[in-house]
Amino acid sequence: SDVLHLTDGRNDLVILGDQTDKVLLPEDQWTKTGVQTQTIENVSHTFDLYEHTQDSTVQLKVEQTIELTHS
Repeated sequence: SDVLHLTDGRNDLVILGDQTDKVLLPEDQWTKTGVQTQTIENVSHTFDLYEHTQDSTVQLKVEQTIELTHS
């Protein structure tokens, strides 16, 4: 997966943004697994969590303020 090459050593990719940002996810490759609040640089962020369908060790965290669409 392309995302795997962008992740940290734990296979997590964190996407920060706001309502002007957009993320397009292939629906057949990602499953929403939950919601998580995390503090980054003293600011609280809420993320939708996604797990890759072919490799459950790869996790994508998309800040909830970002517009997310599926292809």
